[in-house]
Amino acid sequence: MFTNTLVDLGLELPGTSFAEGATVDATVRVMAARDVTAAGGSLELVRTITYRYTAWSPYAAPFTAAARAAEVVSRASFQPDGPLAAGRPLARPLTLAVPAGGPGSAHTELVEIDWAVPARLRIDQGRDVEATRPITVLSKARDCAAVAHIPPEVEDQGAAVLGFESLSSRRLVADQPLSGVLTVQPLRPFSA
Repeated sequence: MFTNTLVDLGLELPGTSFAEGATVDATVRVMAARDVTAAGGSLELVRTITYRYTAWSPYAAPFTAAARAAEVVSRASFQPDGPLAAGRPLARPLTLAVPAGGPGSAHTELVEIDWAVPARLRIDQGRDVEATRPITVLSKARDCAAVAHIPPEVEDQGAAVLGFESLSSRRLVADQPLSGVLTVQPLRPFSA
């Protein structure tokens, strides 16, 4: 719950983990300390992807850099029925759709995929309030047995062929490491 001097904003979720393609049924709860007017509110489902990579500089040693992108993938809005009266609670149930076929939560050395549900309430002549809950989105990916014998898709740049000699699992699970051996077969001399 986030509190400013005028309004307490709470966000209730039925859990912390949701499967891709499911819905998030949330309840936004508001309590005002004195009569205020709210311009409206919103609830969003936000996916943040962070990539880490090695950057090279001719003047310094290689260093790890990160690129981050956040995207709102689902949104719901609500309007209070008039001014918020002091001490009178307001509750608004809202539903967000988790996209099907999208990436689930993941935390690896190179990529992090995080999901969150922020609620915002715009206050006339006052500071807006916000409450955010992190969630985990579970991927419906299975062990890929149906595609295990299909050759990998290859994008040939004429320099090398990449392959996997072994993988610890054919399933990527959030918070579980995936290890293996990547092979590089050069077709000509090149820099990587």
